[in-house]
Amino acid sequence: MISDSSDCVSINIAEKYHTDDLRCLNLATSRSVEALIWRVNPDLPLLADHLLFTDALRGACISTIRDNVPAQITGHDSSGNPRSGHHHGHYLALPSSDNMHIERFVAWFPQGLSIYHVAVLSDIKKLFVRQKGSGLGEASISLDRTGELELLLPSMTGPSTEWHSIVPFVPSRHIHKKERLHSFVESNLMHELHERDIHSDIVDVFWRPAWSVPALRSESSNHWFRSYHIGITLSCAVKGPLILGRHAHFGYGLFGCGGT
Repeated sequence: MISDSSDCVSINIAEKYHTDDLRCLNLATSRSVEALIWRVNPDLPLLADHLLFTDALRGACISTIRDNVPAQITGHDSSGNPRSGHHHGHYLALPSSDNMHIERFVAWFPQGLSIYHVAVLSDIKKLFVRQKGSGLGEASISLDRTGELELLLPSMTGPSTEWHSIVPFVPSRHIHKKERLHSFVESNLMHELHERDIHSDIVDVFWRPAWSVPALRSESSNHWFRSYHIGITLSCAVKGPLILGRHAHFGYGLFGCGGT
């Protein structure tokens, strides 16, 4: 479960402005919003269905805006090719206190979204997923807060030398035939940190197996991937958020500050 900052100032954009007003306002200001948080109510989906719902959140963001969807949301350039780097949207699911259910969804856009687009996304009220063997599933959600991630969720942004996985880490490559599992996990973590331009050595790492994670629907694969609960100590304090590994843009490999 993630703790909030009680003294954070929220922006209730949907109530403050009408959509037409926001179109004009967006032309007159460079103000942008970095993160949106939706609260799930009343029935919490299972954390094991994490990937289904974060994929559905991305899809809902795209379909709600419809025309001229920003690349920060789609993760693709104007030609439809995947964007390089990690500056586009991350779609996250935050676990409840029992670590078995999802109580909030977060869309984090490192380069920010316009106030107009945030207002449009506030219309998202339901997420629909197709669960294997159990038909269609859904989650009712309501926009709770918007703003800078550092203010909304300080327990995810640090800085800190101690980090633990809130959602299990999925290595971005497969283990080699004779590779030790500990070395495999640690080398994957180091690779992912460098991919995010975080150049801090791993002093200590703790891991234990979590659950198997499926491929994304768009990957058209039946392959499943191992995931791990992780605790790491770095040689110097770094700022988050740390979201590492395969499916990072869908919330796997999300870390929080402090020990496990």
